[in-house]
Amino acid sequence: MAVYIRIRNRLLTRPWGRFLLISLLVLALASASLFGYYWHRFSQLINARLSGEVFERTSQIYAAPNAFYVGEPADIAEIAAQLRRFGYSEAGEPPSRYGSFVYTSYGIEIHPGLLSQVGRGGAVRIEVANQRVHRITELHTGLPRDRIWLDPAHITNLFDRRRTKRRLVQYEDIPPELIQAVVAAEDRRFFHHPGVSLPDIFRALWVDIRKGARVQGASTITMQLARSFFLSPSRTLKRKMAEALIAIQLERRFSKEEIFELYANEIYLGQRGSFSIHGLSEGAQAYFGKDISQLTLPECAFLAGILRSPNRYSPYRHPERAKARRDHVLDAMVETGALTRERAEVAKWAPLEPAPASVEASEAPYFIDLVKDLLLERYSEEELVSRSFRIYTTLDPDLQHAAAEAVREALKE
Repeated sequence: MAVYIRIRNRLLTRPWGRFLLISLLVLALASASLFGYYWHRFSQLINARLSGEVFERTSQIYAAPNAFYVGEPADIAEIAAQLRRFGYSEAGEPPSRYGSFVYTSYGIEIHPGLLSQVGRGGAVRIEVANQRVHRITELHTGLPRDRIWLDPAHITNLFDRRRTKRRLVQYEDIPPELIQAVVAAEDRRFFHHPGVSLPDIFRALWVDIRKGARVQGASTITMQLARSFFLSPSRTLKRKMAEALIAIQLERRFSKEEIFELYANEIYLGQRGSFSIHGLSEGAQAYFGKDISQLTLPECAFLAGILRSPNRYSPYRHPERAKARRDHVLDAMVETGALTRERAEVAKWAPLEPAPASVEASEAPYFIDLVKDLLLERYSEEELVSRSFRIYTTLDPDLQHAAAEAVREALKE
């Protein structure tokens, strides 16, 4: 204490000492004022961006519903494939809000979910004999029916001028293995840090110093969300500090589950034709033709792996690189304790088989343009991309795919 008093007296009695103390005080006040300004500014930015509907509502376009009649030709595998295209899950898989199905000795049982439209009348059993529909029975009454309508396949969402495709998903509907894969690949301390991970920052700085270049990232999932929602993609120190400040505010306002849900619906996953793919749910459909609830472990690891650079790890242009990245994520999941080494090694043997990249075959863009033109005669574009219409069309996905393939083969000749 005596030493402190002597130093303070010496500073206060000398001109340069008083100047130094005043300068430090002014600097501290200026820093506090600057911090308060940006804290308030980013708080208002978060309020404006995350109030009300975070993501724009959008109208959804579906193919034609498919009816099955007693006596008509039928194939159980094809019925199951159609149910999967709409988002149904098989018994034993993670449940889907669209519904589920289960194979029986003579056919298939269909249990519509909350999001089913044409099947909400109740569960039914379809029995097939000699490749024809032999009997249709209502499960809750036991009464026979002469036909059943199956839910149609979802084709696409109507888009605005940005041509963004996104399917919203809730946190509880994301497969746990996909959450574990993303955390292992992008931010292992996500559920423990306050938005900024100081150990990861110091580790990244050390790696960059050793390599002599910026090769190691240190952005947490929350910081990535802050960058995507509120900031420009430029890499500057000022932007990085703003990213960290917004991330801390997000962590104070939202739970980890809410932050991950926002991230899962916003993250960029590459291009499909002229569309930009956003969100893990849309990525599951774009890359594997599946509802997110139906993803396998290798597919979860692949989606988590391409988050860092969708173009670099494209399975269509760089299949070997994409598979190596998927396997790297599986190893990371072992390191975090999400997987056993045995499960990871088995998953690595699975081939990487993405859905066909043809937009014409899977989403009928010219047909969708025609549908949109007809709708614009009755509704404004703002209504179509904001009011969540469900639009059922006459499109037969199987015929559309066959037509697109026929054109492709003919062009080769």
